[in-house]
Amino acid sequence: MSADIGNDNESTSNVTFKSMGLNPKILKSLRKVLKWESPTTIQASTIPLALSGKDLLVQATTGSGKTAIFLLPIIHRLLELKESRSNSESSSKSVLSLILSPTNELSKQTEECCLQLLKFAPGLISVQSLNFSQSSREDFSALDVQRPDILLATPAQIAKCLTAYSAKILRKVKLLAIDEADAMFSDQFEKNIKTILSYMPKHFQSVVLSATMTEELAIIKTLLPHNLALVRLLNQELPEKKQLKQLFIRVGHRSDRFAVLLYLFMFKKIGGKCLIFCNSKKASYKLKLFLDSFKFSCCVLNDQLPFNSRKQTVTLFNEGKFDIIIANDLAAKSFQNKISKHSDYEFSMSRGIDFQDVAIVVNFDFPEDSSVYIHRAGRTARGVKKGTVLSLLHKDDEHALESVQDRLKSEEEGEPAIQELSLDMYEIDKLSYRVNDVLSSISDKTIKNAQLHEINSELLKSEKLKKHFKKNPADLKAIEEGNNASTKLLKRKFTDISDIPNYLVDPNSNSGNRGRMINEVEESKDGNAPAERKKAKKTLQKETLDYYKQLGLLKKGSKKSKQDPLKNL
Repeated sequence: MSADIGNDNESTSNVTFKSMGLNPKILKSLRKVLKWESPTTIQASTIPLALSGKDLLVQATTGSGKTAIFLLPIIHRLLELKESRSNSESSSKSVLSLILSPTNELSKQTEECCLQLLKFAPGLISVQSLNFSQSSREDFSALDVQRPDILLATPAQIAKCLTAYSAKILRKVKLLAIDEADAMFSDQFEKNIKTILSYMPKHFQSVVLSATMTEELAIIKTLLPHNLALVRLLNQELPEKKQLKQLFIRVGHRSDRFAVLLYLFMFKKIGGKCLIFCNSKKASYKLKLFLDSFKFSCCVLNDQLPFNSRKQTVTLFNEGKFDIIIANDLAAKSFQNKISKHSDYEFSMSRGIDFQDVAIVVNFDFPEDSSVYIHRAGRTARGVKKGTVLSLLHKDDEHALESVQDRLKSEEEGEPAIQELSLDMYEIDKLSYRVNDVLSSISDKTIKNAQLHEINSELLKSEKLKKHFKKNPADLKAIEEGNNASTKLLKRKFTDISDIPNYLVDPNSNSGNRGRMINEVEESKDGNAPAERKKAKKTLQKETLDYYKQLGLLKKGSKKSKQDPLKNL
């Protein structure tokens, strides 16, 4: 069975969550907690099929609500099962649903969504995501005893547990969901899926979801014991043009990208939350140092940092404490390289991270693979919100651009999906001298120091290392001294060269162009988002001032001086 669905499909236009026959407890959570008013086209087409027990392979755009396609049927089915059983039967513990995701982050986010849907069914269904601090026998023994109704994990995690401990926790699984299947495929993934299936019963329902349709998905279909029905949105991997604007800017040299990006931020050509993608960790830190030097606050998502640190970074971004976040596709590359044992393939920046309200995605480095472009673009224009994807294109990226254009080409529209954007190069050239000064000061050693500074900061904050530092104060002193040295080096590097004279950015010379923005910035329906963001930034500023007062650098209760004390600092 195969079904292609258009966005204006009449057969789904009248479908509601209530008409699907979902459990009243789920409907109440949808209405009061998640505030989902009506299903998306793909949800309206697939959820009734999943509720009827069909095995599905669903392809739909990122942000179209794919998670609900498997979560709602799972929870509905389990609630029916729990409510129909006697007390003695319902007390017997078994893993009844297994949800596989490519990353720990996505598993955690799916768990949170699941708990929201269970808001009005307290204590009926247990949910747990497996993270690999739970790799010891004691941890897994506890999991084996608890046996949550819904278990979330990456294929590598659950396969390792099953193999290491000959576990039988999956013997009664009734539904298997595989999210972001196109992000997981590799030789190792195929091996892990076979391992997992060998511990599962012969009969269970399968729901596989993917944002892109690749040849590898055909192999996934052969691995599962049932024939999957393919359901997809017709000729659409990304939202329509009226919702998602896709642009690119040509640059002569790769270093010109820095000047273009500085121009876009400095003259407020782009606004709202900005997610910038680079192709490597080194490039990410170089860009962070560059933006920091011009006082544009940003951070890097580093796959070497602990899960909780990465989650905290995303949370701060989502809460509006800073508007620029830089990511890379290290994990995606490790999949293509058949998953090196030493690479953190459980963490991919362009997939499975809940970046909220992203107004614009900037491809600072254009992706080599069209699927990576699709997933990066899927971080914005989610649901019904508008978004923009802007790519900085060097001549070496032309072939990759053509590949993406061919993939997104619509038979109905003659023009390419990604349009070229021209900028005022005169204004950009005026910034080049100062930009080159800053870039020349960002050496490999500086980048290494920035990474080391971040890792050392995490070590100093670690609760697990506090006992070690207490017993070994020399180690603590060495890390603190190393951190202080790297901080001084970074500050000294960018003392004066990043200051841009007023005559270079005279607003009068650009008054005609300054008001026109590349992307649209949407406000929330209740209009509170800008106020909340402003409040969050004020809170951060107050915390900084309080910290300096504790250090004795600012006097408590002193009158506000005309000069900014932080500048003097």
